[in-house]
Amino acid sequence: MKYIIDNYCTISDMAKILKVSKHTLLHYENENIISPVFRGENGYRYYSGEQLAQFKTILYLRELGFSIKEIKEYLTDSNYSVAIEQMQEKLKQNRLEIEKLISKEKKILECINSLKTLKEIESKKESPFITHLEECYGSYLPQTSFSLEETVVNMKKLDDIYNDVTWTEKYSFGFIISQQNLENRVFSPEKFFISNKVENLNPYIFPTSDYTILYTDKKEEYSKSIERLLEWIDNNGLTVIGDLIIEDPSTYRFSEKYNSFFKIFRIPVKKS
Repeated sequence: MKYIIDNYCTISDMAKILKVSKHTLLHYENENIISPVFRGENGYRYYSGEQLAQFKTILYLRELGFSIKEIKEYLTDSNYSVAIEQMQEKLKQNRLEIEKLISKEKKILECINSLKTLKEIESKKESPFITHLEECYGSYLPQTSFSLEETVVNMKKLDDIYNDVTWTEKYSFGFIISQQNLENRVFSPEKFFISNKVENLNPYIFPTSDYTILYTDKKEEYSKSIERLLEWIDNNGLTVIGDLIIEDPSTYRFSEKYNSFFKIFRIPVKKS
């Protein structure tokens, strides 16, 4: 077949018209999506006006997020019914991606808020104070001591439940000592908690209340920190009205002052 060179354009011309690189056009050729009409004696690739329209379709599909495989299928089965079906499937995929991104955004915002809170209270470390907290939900596993062995067992259970060991980066966790144990001066936990609703685990509600908070990174036994907190509560005319939560705030690990002993003690109180 005889070609009139002036009716075709080279790969350089096509790339300029489409505002893409020659490598992009060569990529589609290597993927067997679209190839030049012919190659001249000089080795140049030549494309037709019809192929210009095809390239525009390909670039548009890429902009919509179609993969190479999906583009091939689209170009091969080019009729309205199939095209509509493929577009609807892509729309479904995009919506799932949007949901994932929204979920990630929510987690990022939660992390930012946690970091802001920890930054704000840095100056309050070792000095108990009162703040109002709204109701929130968590879950718990039974635990009767602060032993590392028992803690690791519960953490491994959560690893298995989530099938993801990074849950410790996403949620705070720690121990709960019942109000009754506190009143009896028995400073042993009854629960290992996680600040997230976990299916098939016991739910735990952190009630709306005024809370006395102690942020500490002192290298001391839990009982010492609890005694300091309860003494401060008594001295300030307050009464304990709920369980004590001892929290390991995972986001604190981003602090330049990170200390593995850092804990948050919080307990609901009211005026005596």
